[in-house]
Amino acid sequence: MDQQTEISFDANKVDQYALLSIIQRLGHSVKSINSKSVRAQLRMEGMHCNSCVSNICGAVLDLPGAINI
Repeated sequence: MDQQTEISFDANKVDQYALLSIIQRLGHSVKSINSKSVRAQLRMEGMHCNSCVSNICGAVLDLPGAINI
């Protein structure tokens, strides 16, 4: 099941590629839909339940500069 999310971040502290990397390390396929510098729209595969959402939110928000997901 493909899902889409939007992440707000401080581009001075973290870049979009770090966000993609952390989601991939959680075992999800992910690609950028939009490459704006302070907001990333991502399409993710393999999100099947609320636990997947919780894991991704927790990991991304732990990154310095991540503001919202």
